[in-house]
Amino acid sequence: MKRIYICIVAMLAIIAISSFSLWRVHQVKEETVTRLEEIQHALDQQDISQALEKTQELASYWQEAQNALIRYIRHVPVDDISNRVMGLPALCAHGEYGELQAEMDRITHLLEHIWYSELPVPRNLF
Repeated sequence: MKRIYICIVAMLAIIAISSFSLWRVHQVKEETVTRLEEIQHALDQQDISQALEKTQELASYWQEAQNALIRYIRHVPVDDISNRVMGLPALCAHGEYGELQAEMDRITHLLEHIWYSELPVPRNLF
């Protein structure tokens, strides 16, 4: 009888840890997308100093978020996003706005891909 209780506790622990990791990935994805939208809004308003400030804030935020994400996700997709995020301030500072917007779109796409690949759906489980 004790084995059943141990199995139930182990399963509940696995479910709790999985749920927390999904929640954290979703939280980081939503915050990053919101910050990217703020940068896009500043670019649309042609407020370059605001856009530069927002890209620098995003880079700082991502350094912290990256450390949390690599606990749950393979390093390759997170590293790809990190490389792109760290290049945003330079693109903005040097006036490469088309490339900046393209990189922001790529980052958004990669974040969506990570989110959907982490969801516990049959396509990902089997």
